[in-house]
This record gives sequence, C-alpha cells and structure tokens, in this order.
Amino acid sequence: IDGVDLNDDFFRKCPQVFAAILYSSWIAQSVNRYKRNVLYEFLSNNASYVNERGKTINQLALFPLYDRCLQALIYFVAIAAVLDITKISVGALLQSVFKFSGASVFGLFLLALKGPAERVLSGIILLGSGKVSVGEKLLLSNGDEGKIEAVGWMETTIRYSDNIAVQISNNDLLQERYANLSRTPRSRLKFDLRFQHEDIGRITDICEAIKDEIDASCPKLVRDGSNPFRVSWTDVGDDHISVVVNTSYEIMPSTGEYWENREVVLLAVARAMQKMNVKFALPREDSRTINVNSNGEFSWV
Repeated sequence: IDGVDLNDDFFRKCPQVFAAILYSSWIAQSVNRYKRNVLYEFLSNNASYVNERGKTINQLALFPLYDRCLQALIYFVAIAAVLDITKISVGALLQSVFKFSGASVFGLFLLALKGPAERVLSGIILLGSGKVSVGEKLLLSNGDEGKIEAVGWMETTIRYSDNIAVQISNNDLLQERYANLSRTPRSRLKFDLRFQHEDIGRITDICEAIKDEIDASCPKLVRDGSNPFRVSWTDVGDDHISVVVNTSYEIMPSTGEYWENREVVLLAVARAMQKMNVKFALPREDSRTINVNSNGEFSWV
C-alpha cells in the first residue's frame, strides 16, 4: 500500500496487540462489574452527608457519575497496559495512522468525535451538578413531564406520562430549561369560577364561604402567607362574575397526592356553593344571525 511501511513497529506487532487488547478488555470488564457492586454498597452505607454549607448531599444520587468516572479510569489503565505490554510508542502509533489514512482523513475522524465527546462531557456535568438524578420527574419547557430512567454516556432516557420512553442527548438536556418536580416541595391550584350577575350582592360572602371550606378540608394548605391563599372577585363579564381561587399546598406537584388533593379542593368548592345556594353562570348563547347583502358583505343582526 502506497505510503505505508510494513516494517513499522505497529504493524509488526498486530497479533501481540490483538491478544493484549482481548485479555485487557476481559479484565477491564470484570473489574468494572466488581467495581459497580463495591461502589453501590459503599454509597448505600454512606448515603448522605452535610457539607460545610449545611446542605445535605445525597451520595447515592451521584452513583452514575462516580460509576462512569471510575469506568473511564479503568479503561484508560487498560489502554495504557496494552501499550506497555506491546512496547508500542504512542508517537509511532499516530505516525502509522497518519501514513495509512492521511492527515485529512484523520482530521475528519477527530471532527466526527466532537459531537459524541460533547455529549459525554455534558452527561458528566449533568450528573456532577446534582440537579437531576435517576428516578426524578422533570417538567420540560415544552410542557412535557417525564421520569428519568437512565443517564448514559451520551443520552438520557426519559419516560413520559403516556409511558413512552424517549432518549434525549445529554448536550440538549443540559441546555434545556426544565423544572425538577421531584425537588419541588409545594404545588399550586389556581382556577376561575363563573357566577351569575344576580349574585353580585353577596359575592363577598360566597368567596368567604369557599375560602372557609377549603381551609377546613385541606390540612396541607399553606396558611403562613409565604404563598397565596386567595378566593377573590376579579372581574365582571357580559354574562358572569369572575372569581379566582388561588391556593398552595405542602404537596409535590404531579403526584398521586396532588391529584387527590385537587379533588378535595373541588369538592370543598361544591359544598360551599350548596351552602350558599348559588349556581355557576353558563356561557350565554349568542342569538344573533348573519345578514349577507347583495354585494357579499355580511353583518351581525
């Protein structure tokens, strides 16, 4: 082959290199499996600690990061062992590769590695930041909610509420705006109620009745003023009076307890309406018709 010296150190030692790679890979994989078990047991026995700032650090949540860093170290040692056993010079190896492929092809190869390298680095940063962990639920900027099932070298697997698992690039996830619902201790319920115009004279009493009923029915309601607890008259429409219910609870969002509490709040509103003998205002049907003249123009009548 033009440009390739078959007497080069690298090509003469191919059989020895192959055997060294085979045995080193087997040893590295065995050590890696043993390492995972030892690391998990160690982190389980030392699950958390309080740092100098008084913040509790969950060691077990950082298991994927520690696991991948040690895995990279093991394979780095394996590669170094192969080079040492075969007495191959790294400089001679790169020189042989350049002779075989040419500088331009080798440059394209390095360029192709840029994307995967960025995703691997993003995964390490994502886990090292401690902002997300396997098993936590995220709310993405597009409104989708999902649970993190796995964080790999290049991509993260998120299972959405419809049970569909999606792989997202670690680089994309690192740049994504999201909220970690599993680390959000409070949730909010906010909705509008529509009452009839004939109830405008007692709308203040209706709001107080709803507020009292919610207060009596929800033990985890936030009452200390740090979050809103309001039932207030906000607007008068053509066919209704608008009342906004805005409450917060010591319940994580998008959990089973959250949806149960939502039902409790709606039932409390229904009981207050029964006590006050009040009904919702239904949207008024528009009885107007369209009049079309001879020129094709139309107007409401």
